[in-house]
Amino acid sequence: QQLQPLQPTDLCDIWDATTLLTGAGLNAIAQDEFSAAFSPAPSFCFSMNGFTFHPDWTPLQKLIFGTGIVIRLLFLLPIRIALVASSFIWTFIWAPYAYLTPLPIKLQTYIAITYSRLYCAGTGVVAEYTQGHNRPTQCGLVASSHLTPNDVHILTADIPIDTGNSYLVTGQRHKGIIGLIENMAARIIPTLWLDRACTDSRKNFAEKVLTASKERFPVLFFPEGYCSNNTQVLQFRRAIFVRDVDVHPIAIRQDSRFGDGFWSEDVFKDYMIRILTSWAVVYKVIYLPAMRRGADESASEFAARVHDAIADAAEVRPAVFDGSFWYKKTEQAKVLATQREALAQLLCAAYEEEKTELNASLLAAPIVDRTLSEECASDAEAAPAERENDARMAPAGAKSRRLSLGANSGGILGANNNTINIPEIVVADN
Repeated sequence: QQLQPLQPTDLCDIWDATTLLTGAGLNAIAQDEFSAAFSPAPSFCFSMNGFTFHPDWTPLQKLIFGTGIVIRLLFLLPIRIALVASSFIWTFIWAPYAYLTPLPIKLQTYIAITYSRLYCAGTGVVAEYTQGHNRPTQCGLVASSHLTPNDVHILTADIPIDTGNSYLVTGQRHKGIIGLIENMAARIIPTLWLDRACTDSRKNFAEKVLTASKERFPVLFFPEGYCSNNTQVLQFRRAIFVRDVDVHPIAIRQDSRFGDGFWSEDVFKDYMIRILTSWAVVYKVIYLPAMRRGADESASEFAARVHDAIADAAEVRPAVFDGSFWYKKTEQAKVLATQREALAQLLCAAYEEEKTELNASLLAAPIVDRTLSEECASDAEAAPAERENDARMAPAGAKSRRLSLGANSGGILGANNNTINIPEIVVADN
């Protein structure tokens, strides 16, 4: 919309609107709940997992805290390192055999469950599994909330050993320690890995997942795409939520009082050190009833329904953005452009509203009925007095001359042929 030139009163109105918008923006920054999902999880006993004394502690509190550090570093840490190492040794033992010959399905499940339980014990996981009758055992999709790469171990550890079905694990391909674990897992259990840097891999990944979901194994995937600290569930990606496939939602809820399982560090090694030196990582896993897309339901609506069900079970807030808005600069630029457009529309609406109110107030103001001839008469009466004042203001002994404007010194014609007298200007000649 083309705006009219601003008047001083309009500038005041715009300034008032800008002040309100600035206050709202500062309030939004201070209460930004979306960015809080990617910071370390809030903990009621954060000092229990630290290594520095609080300056206000009493000697007794410092003694208790120091005793806890000794227990964590000299007792818990060696045991956990041994358990994590044993899980890797267990996998290394079976990996060469899996290279040489295909493993039976039941043996694959046994290896995967044993490895996951050893790894969870080594990382201090204390998990409670509820509504086990809803745990998926047949083909379909398993949609779970996502905190860490260790979520796969937590869910696999709950599978009974005597069952013949494990999960078909999906995820993003990594490097380093995680990449080593993924390569070993690919030789022992069925897996599908996504390489986000490859365009062809992204296009074919959804088709492979949907094809595998109609076969023997339940396909485990994390529709959030990114880890969060479990204060909210990120928006789901809708590509997998198709018709004729059962979706088994799983909600993971974390109790961060004894340790934060969220991977907030840049390097996985730092994350593992923090986990191994924490008191525990407490989870509650809730298996929800299977869901299926309705006949008149779109993929977005179905994804939102599953998303809300998991958020309600985990007792956290469902987010309106996915993780790409936090990690990708291009998505952040899109959000910023959208916010700027919304702000511009708000300013235009505020300007038009204030302009309308101003015009209405001017129309409603009382009009003074004073004719132009009356104004001319009052000016003519005041002219002699003004000339006397000009003469008195002129320097002594100076000559003066008068300047008059208009063709006739009497004035110029105004509206309705009424004469407007223009006062003469007295100029002192030095």
